[in-house]
Amino acid sequence: MSKMKTVDHSLQLILENIPIFSKIQELPVSQCENRILAETILAPCDFPKTDNSSMDGFVFLKSDLKSGLKSFPIQFEVRPETKKIPALKKKYCARILTGGTVPQGDVIIVPVEQTLMEENKIVLKDIPTKDLVRKKGSGYKKGDELLIAKTLLRPYEKGMLISAGVKRVKVLKEISVCIQNTGNEIKTENNTNGPVLFDLLTKIPGLKVKLMPIVGDNAHVLKKRFQSLLSNFEVVVTTGGISAGTYDYVHSVLENLGVNFFIRKISQKPGKPVTIGLFKNRPVCCLPGNPMSAVFCTEFYLRVLIYKMLGFSFKFISAFAQNEIENKSSLTAFHTGKMYVEEGMVKVKINTGIQSNLLTLYRDSNCYIMVKEGATIKVGNKVKLVPFMYE
Repeated sequence: MSKMKTVDHSLQLILENIPIFSKIQELPVSQCENRILAETILAPCDFPKTDNSSMDGFVFLKSDLKSGLKSFPIQFEVRPETKKIPALKKKYCARILTGGTVPQGDVIIVPVEQTLMEENKIVLKDIPTKDLVRKKGSGYKKGDELLIAKTLLRPYEKGMLISAGVKRVKVLKEISVCIQNTGNEIKTENNTNGPVLFDLLTKIPGLKVKLMPIVGDNAHVLKKRFQSLLSNFEVVVTTGGISAGTYDYVHSVLENLGVNFFIRKISQKPGKPVTIGLFKNRPVCCLPGNPMSAVFCTEFYLRVLIYKMLGFSFKFISAFAQNEIENKSSLTAFHTGKMYVEEGMVKVKINTGIQSNLLTLYRDSNCYIMVKEGATIKVGNKVKLVPFMYE
């Protein structure tokens, strides 16, 4: 039996052993929400492409306004889609809509609110002091870096690409992840881990997650299922069947199929039995069956593993403890707690109990706090914490 790894050593092993995912596909920008950009995007043109108006209003020659004229007939109208803009004549104005190209010449835009319509002419009420012209290239210039590789394409970034005229981009392919519940005692109606882990993993961008039908504690059936999963998914996640029980076959079946585990048990609670390895460079993560253990290991180790595949970094957050807690055991403890900001400082109230089968410890909590073995945390001490995925 291999020696239990420490938490820090386990994180180091994940970062050292898990390969970065590099499969790429090209997609229309409209289909890229929540995907990871695989290339740096340069602006294909200036933005705005022309000098344009930031408001609905009217365009006047500055020389006309200096002469004291107050009433002007409308010569033409400029919409955002108008391509050919004539020159503005003296003693005339032009109606312009937001985004419309500004006519050439020494002109000024007056907002609609500062004008009146009288006898089919535009009468000035006031002359604005603010320049309402958005200059060509004031947003960015052609060739400027818009987005760098590894950027998450949220709706905001999609909008940026569309407004820049970018039609297609290269993104990471979605990483296919399966979740396999095991255990004779697990039925659809009491399957806590499957739906919870599915919801957690779908919070991570760039994944395509599938929850598999439950498999009982039968070595032959497990072998057939695992053979299929290892062949068809980039990441295989299992829950249950990894302790030292008579019917805990998951480890032995996976090892016989060629999975090389580099983590077998971590010196921690909850989630001590967690096991992580590789099958032909594809990660395999075996989680305990107890719900809190499975959820914690997903939000911590599995998140670190997937972030490494996506090229993202994972960091602890520091906070100041607001209550005392003592860890008398020889295992690193991860407590749930409530993180909040007060007086410019991140503070955390730490829950005292840890029960690997009890999800009620998540009530009114938003993070895990790490308490080293044998450590006592005093009020005001700085602690390391990991936010929940749903924060």
